[in-house]
Order: sequence, then structure tokens, then C-alpha cells
Amino acid sequence: MKRVFKIVAAVLATLCAFSVTGACDKKPSGDVTPDSKKYKATEEELLAEYEATPYKEPVRGIFITPRIKASASQEKFDEEYAKVKAAGINMVATYQEANAKKFLEKTLTACEKNGLKVILSMNRITNEKQIDGIVKIVKVNNDHPAVIGYNLFDEPSADNFELLGKEYERVKEAAGPEKVVLINFFPNYASAEQCAVPAEGEDGLSYYQTYLKRYYDVAFSDIVSFDNYPYRAKQSNDVKNYARMISNFCDIAKTASDHGLGAWGYVQCGEWAGTRTPNKEELRLLTNIHLLFGLKGYSYFLYVTPVDGETAEGFFQGMVTFDGEPTERYHNVHETIKESNGMKGVYLDFDFKGLMYNSIDESWVENIPDYYNLKGFAGVKKISSEGAVLAGCFEDANGRKGLYVVNCDTSLSTPVTLTLSDIAKYKIWTPEGLSGMGADSEIQLKPGPGAANFVIIE
Repeated sequence: MKRVFKIVAAVLATLCAFSVTGACDKKPSGDVTPDSKKYKATEEELLAEYEATPYKEPVRGIFITPRIKASASQEKFDEEYAKVKAAGINMVATYQEANAKKFLEKTLTACEKNGLKVILSMNRITNEKQIDGIVKIVKVNNDHPAVIGYNLFDEPSADNFELLGKEYERVKEAAGPEKVVLINFFPNYASAEQCAVPAEGEDGLSYYQTYLKRYYDVAFSDIVSFDNYPYRAKQSNDVKNYARMISNFCDIAKTASDHGLGAWGYVQCGEWAGTRTPNKEELRLLTNIHLLFGLKGYSYFLYVTPVDGETAEGFFQGMVTFDGEPTERYHNVHETIKESNGMKGVYLDFDFKGLMYNSIDESWVENIPDYYNLKGFAGVKKISSEGAVLAGCFEDANGRKGLYVVNCDTSLSTPVTLTLSDIAKYKIWTPEGLSGMGADSEIQLKPGPGAANFVIIE
């Protein structure tokens, strides 16, 4: 059964990157020099290579969706979702829409008009009989061109896993192989009690690793999805929170790899009780950390301020106000996506293999497991940098290697040198596009605050 699931998951992986207008079917220009000679491409060669490279983008979603009255006109729905699209978003995870037929119909129509894909969020179930209602919603909406899948449950405990396994199988059967069916896991700062697993873990695993393992022992999903929000009210806790988040990413990446799946996450762009809004550079860093770990999709949380006023969790602050007015958060997300688009999504053809780093905090290093703590990769013997640098190491189906190099300092640019064991061909992708190509035994980079460069080494 698991083998069948893995085959299906491989097909579903094609949904993790959307082709958009402007994509080109031409192949990159190929060899730039004999392997034994140093070489630096001209501006004309860089431009030709850039234009020949197809454009892809990861799944970029939002949660929570615009708060529109169900009685509002279709034009109002279209207008609000045009605003979502204008931010650079390509996917919407619904909030409460699946519970109201007319409300959902207007939402799906608006998303289709604006070129947005939709993941329908289902009600949490507590017994097997309720699966019938979920399957009915799936059958009614499955053929809509905007719908790409379903989220069955947000942050379930292990007590829910057997029931979710049954729900997955029935929803998957109704939805078909081309739709994504997933659940969204707790972050690793949820307690063992919340996860409903032993605090000491099992079989040499941490309690959080035990939580992930228990799910896939009895259930399945087409994507390994989770959320982790590091920007707490006290900025002094950022280093500690990032260390814990790195551990979370490592566990998610390992789970995805073990089951032949892709992974998705949630990027904090707003604030609520006990948290703060990240500034533009912090948002850039957090977005790049998701891509550094090989995630093929992520959603910004939260898009809309969901209620007008204070709640038990304080004031929520989203990308747009309760009334739909864009805020600084909206513009920061828009700019972050524009910058990321400069790399044309070339990293999406590659899979995550591990990490290299230089000058990162020791607490971060301690949270990288041995199997991801690489001392060299793709002939790169050493990373030298003035500031803290974390690099995701990647490989594609053709054996090409890549390094997603992130400057973890959110205040300064940092020069970075990749020292190779021999001369190798390389391409350097940055927010500005293809900034370098040639062959050398040293590759020079200078990512801005929180920014990334993706280096392909052949």
C-alpha cells in the first residue's frame, strides 16, 4: 500500500510548482567551458542564459482569507481576490468557506478569475460518520478548476491519527490522484501532551519525531505540512527560536524524504498574542529559510486581520486590515516575493540533501542532526563569510548540485566565498537574476540582509 502511495506522491509533486506565463521551453545553453579552465561569462552570455531558463514558482499561499459578507456581490469577491493575486500569491487556503455553499461558490469563482489555486480547509472531525459529510463537500467541488486539494485537519494530536487515516483514504478516493490531500502538523514547540505522545519519545526518537512517525505509521498525506512562528514579542529570543525552528525543519525534511514527499510550511508575516510583526529583512530571511530546506510551497500567515477588535489572543495584525486595506505587511510580502522571483525558481528542480554553514550560532549547530550536517558538498570544501551563513545543499535528477546560500544577518550584506576542491562550472542566481556564470575553484557571493543566492555547480 505504501508503495502505491509513494507513486501517487511523485505525481502530485508536479503541483508543487506552478508554470506561469513567460515560461520558456528552451534548454539552457549548456557547456560554457572545458572543466579544466577558469572562465567568466560575458554580460551577453548571462542574458542569453537567463532568457533561456524557464520560470517556475513555488506554491505561495495565504491564510486567513478575505473577510467578505456572503451577501456581497461577485464583483466584491473578485476585487478582494485580485488584491491577493497582486501581492504575488498563487494559492489560497480557505478558512470557513467550505461550510457555506454560496460563499464558497463566490470564492472559487473569484479565485479562478484571478488565477489563484485553492486548498479547501475541511472541518475537524471527531468520529468516522462525519467523514461522509467531508466526502460530499469534496465531490461537489472537486471538478472546479481552481481547486487543487484539501487540508483535512490543522494541528492534530496523535489521538486523531487513526481517524485521519480513514478520512485520508476516503477523501483521496473521491478526489483522485491529481488533487493534494494533507493535514498540517503541530510545530515542535507544541508540548508532548498536546501532541499526545510520550514526553521521552520512542525508539530513540524525540517526542516530536515520535509524533511525526506515529502519523505515517497509521495514516498518510500527499504533502508534509507544518507551521512554526519564530518572531515572538521579545526580539532577544530570536536566536533561540530560530534554533528550535531549524530542528523542526530538519525533522520535517527527514519525514518528507523518508516517504518520498514534498513539504510545505507557513511564513509568519503578521502578529498576534505574544508575537511581533517581522520587518522586511526578517520576513525575507524567514521566507528564504523555508526554501533553503527544500520546501516547494509555503503560505503567509496571516493575510487578513480576522476580527475587528481584540480577541482572547489580543489584536491580530495581518497583511490587510479587517476591512481589506493593505498594510505595510502586505507590501513587505509583495517585495519579498518579487525579490525571490529573480531566481526564476531554478531551485525547485532540486531536492534537499543537507546543510553547510559558517559563523552561525552554536545553538543552531546543535540542532542540526548528523545526517544533515555536511562537512562538504558538490566539491565545496569550505564556506567563508564575514557574517552568519546557512546553506541548503541540493541535488537534481541529473546529478547537478546546488547550494541555497542564505545570509542570516538581517542588518548587513555579507561577502561569501565557496572554496571548491577543483575547478567546476557554476551559475549564480540572485534576486537580480543570473548574476554570474563560468568555471572556477572559488565562487564569490554577496547576499544582502536576510537574502539568498542559489549556486548551481556542475
